[in-house]
Amino acid sequence: MRIAFIYDYGLPNPWIERAMYTLIKKGYEVHYIGQYRGHTGIFNISKIVIHNIDRWDYKVNAKIQPYYYWVKRKVGKVLKNIRPDIIFAVNVYSGIIAHELGYPLILVDLEFNSFKRVFGLGTLKNYIKYRKMFMLIKDLEYETILAEKYPVIVVTKIGYIYYKYHLGSNKVTILKAYPLKSEGQKAKSLLPSPKDKVTFIFIGKEISDQINRTLDSTYKYVFNARIIKPTIDALYKVFKKERNMRLLVVGDSNLKSKDFIESIGYLKYHVDIYEYIAKSHFGLCTYQPSLVHLRGSINRVYMFTLLGLPVFLTSTYIDVVDDIRDHAIIIDSCNYEKDLYTKFLETIESFEYDEYIKIRERLRKYAMNNLVLEVQEHLLLGILSKA
Repeated sequence: MRIAFIYDYGLPNPWIERAMYTLIKKGYEVHYIGQYRGHTGIFNISKIVIHNIDRWDYKVNAKIQPYYYWVKRKVGKVLKNIRPDIIFAVNVYSGIIAHELGYPLILVDLEFNSFKRVFGLGTLKNYIKYRKMFMLIKDLEYETILAEKYPVIVVTKIGYIYYKYHLGSNKVTILKAYPLKSEGQKAKSLLPSPKDKVTFIFIGKEISDQINRTLDSTYKYVFNARIIKPTIDALYKVFKKERNMRLLVVGDSNLKSKDFIESIGYLKYHVDIYEYIAKSHFGLCTYQPSLVHLRGSINRVYMFTLLGLPVFLTSTYIDVVDDIRDHAIIIDSCNYEKDLYTKFLETIESFEYDEYIKIRERLRKYAMNNLVLEVQEHLLLGILSKA
């Protein structure tokens, strides 16, 4: 069987690459159609046939001509040559093109953009508001068309509820952003030293952009789910009182090391991050509370748990909180900034290395049994058979 993945935004993308790896293991011929900027290093990407489609942007997704026609024609030519049995259309923009070209497909809605666009829309002005409103209307249109005809994969319960009960799709499956068991193998034996400072690790590029600026309404709208400034402010307050700490930041090319912050910069391959995770004590996913978090299955959190790191996690990530259960330090969204400071300080003051290592091993075992892609493989293959 030939399978094609189509994605507007482009690789690298851990969810897509893990799904492709699963299908390759089962003997399928897998093609990727879309923008290609590299890969995560999760597996040997040479086993995928890559068809690069450049210049796929907002104008294409909004069906503005001639841009939409150009990309649709390029995608159509590739599909005509490879003749896939089924397409995994990642996000509604890829889905609507595959639909109009007449191919059988499974919609993989990783972003749930219509849900994100609604919150804070009233704070925007002029052209930006018009553009976001225009794309919201397009998102809703595409979702309705695709849900009526095709199986749908989502990553959270809110996505499941939306497609099943609001749009009436009778084939909806939740597939979360769990890592492969093999991803952390090289780093699993690495541990922080008993002499190390208590190390928090953050994966992302938002700190340098937010740390020394006032966040206006447009910025808050665009990055609604990724406001990290209160976390850094809380850690600075803790640092003034307790120096036995540091923050390791991976993925922020513009961030300079200073005070308790050690910036690693951008790493080319996703799998290389595990080495830094392994040598840290706690993972951070403490973005400012947002209803947009309901749509997210956060890849980095499951990477932390794969190596046993307890995670500081904002309570609005409801699906992730349910997954990790008692293995996370939950930051209360109703008392967010105070809870950040209090729990950071308490963690450092009460830290005991030998007890921490036991906690870490328990979490690693739990994650290996419950929070890896292998426990979801049957769902992926099941929805493929339904299509």
